[in-house]
Amino acid sequence: MGRRWESVTPERRLQLLIATATATAVLFVIAAALRAASRPAPPGWRLLDVAVVLAMGATTALHLRTGHNTESFTYAEAGVVVALTMLPVSWLLLLSPMCMAAPHLLYRRAWPKVLLNAVAGTLAVGAAGLVVVATGATPATGRLGPVDVATLALATAVFSLSTSAIVAAAVAYAQALPVIAVLRSGLGTRLLVGAGNLLFGLAVVGLVQWDRKVLVLLPPIVVMLYATYRGYLSAAVDRDTWQQLEQAAKELGQLDETALAAAALHRVGQLFRADWVELALEPTEEVPARVYRQPQAGSTPSGAHTRASCAVAPLSGPAGEVAGAVRVGFLGPVTLTRRENQVLTSFAHTLSASLFNARLYERTRADAARQAFEAAHDQLTGLANRNLLLSEATDVIAADPARLRRMAVLLLDLDHFKEINDTLGHEAGDVLLRTLARRLRTVVAGRGTMARLGGDEFAVLFTDVEESGLDGLAEELLAAVAQPITAEGI
Repeated sequence: MGRRWESVTPERRLQLLIATATATAVLFVIAAALRAASRPAPPGWRLLDVAVVLAMGATTALHLRTGHNTESFTYAEAGVVVALTMLPVSWLLLLSPMCMAAPHLLYRRAWPKVLLNAVAGTLAVGAAGLVVVATGATPATGRLGPVDVATLALATAVFSLSTSAIVAAAVAYAQALPVIAVLRSGLGTRLLVGAGNLLFGLAVVGLVQWDRKVLVLLPPIVVMLYATYRGYLSAAVDRDTWQQLEQAAKELGQLDETALAAAALHRVGQLFRADWVELALEPTEEVPARVYRQPQAGSTPSGAHTRASCAVAPLSGPAGEVAGAVRVGFLGPVTLTRRENQVLTSFAHTLSASLFNARLYERTRADAARQAFEAAHDQLTGLANRNLLLSEATDVIAADPARLRRMAVLLLDLDHFKEINDTLGHEAGDVLLRTLARRLRTVVAGRGTMARLGGDEFAVLFTDVEESGLDGLAEELLAAVAQPITAEGI
């Protein structure tokens, strides 16, 4: 079963989630309707009041973006607390689908989101109602006692967890993310909002039962609660952003461009919860233009539908030259806030500095490697030179003096080479030397070190050879030299 579920696509998982949740919510509503039919109906004004309370509670107060999806924080827990003290669970469950959908219809959101929020709210209300029924509490019959308050607190917690779980699963399936990871993201904020809503709802119930005139204090309380939520959410986002930037400063200290690009793409994807990120680098004298891509959470940056939203920050050098750009993309319509654009710009500046440092290091390393190679090799043939040959022989003897008995040096000196330079020119002589060097290197490969000592003199260092085999090696080298060489048709 586990393997079969892993093979299901994220889109199909989301469809199954919505279908299953909808079917369960329908069963809840049918059961509530059957129970409500056997009991007297509450007054119409009370049903209207509860409908307004539930709808207002489901109205969005704050938003938290996760990728191209947005998680909304509402006063739903407060609305559920008040509603549970005004209506029996069965009637409350009957009102829930339309009341939970109403704000989203008002905001003209897409029908899948309207359906998902209505279903999630209905299931959560049903779960909260089951808590009330299971405990035997009767919060809707009169003044609240300690048992009623404890029951409402537990029911509200169940409501909040149920809603969070369903929404987290939907977001996770939509973006191919682990459900647990999405549920943990912003968990502290959800807990704070849920606890605040619970206290707010209990305060409203207490004020109503004490003196309805005190309800005039509700608007400033709502404003204060909103300001608290907004301040906490802003602080949490800022804290996460600074932690991400601090981690980015550590990760972007790499001097290898490929590793630097991978670290940058991963971090900027995490920082902005992007669906895909891209690092496009302009060509340099050493390398052509490069594009590094990293789809986030299984998405792909190819295709028109994936380019719904894209934020770009240029990578500028110390002299103002443009080294490339970093692009942050989303699968849905997303507009970065002014704060997020500033963060993206700051990240691009840090990445630019690291990129130029990596390029400088690579250029310096390549120059050092080239100089080291040139110092140890013949420029014309690419063979080892006299210094490298002596160095290798010295190292072998120093490591094991007994190896000296199994070492040998064969010297080759080309006769009449000067005549070729004098008659055909030095270019023909160079062709001759390069061709011979390739042949000799092929013969010696894996058995020794081929070197050019200078002019027309070559040498081969064998560090592990039998004396009896030297004649055969010499004959192989002479046979390679004896083959004709063509230079400019001659």
